[in-house]
Amino acid sequence: MTKFRAFIFHLIASAGIILALLGLMRWVWYPAPYFEINGGWIVLRILAGVDVVLGPLLTLIVFKPGKPGTDF
Repeated sequence: MTKFRAFIFHLIASAGIILALLGLMRWVWYPAPYFEINGGWIVLRILAGVDVVLGPLLTLIVFKPGKPGTDF
């Protein structure tokens, strides 16, 4: 697996997790008015910034092809 493929895989997985968490927070934990009142968008922005931006970026920088344990 190349650095770019690992980056794309991490990006897609992170985006899927954020979307699943958004659905869970928006429609199960905090229904209609409570999500906005409790600042749900602020929490999701921070989480998305760290998980979707920094995670894949660090994977792109640190990933070393051929290292044992990184084969899929």
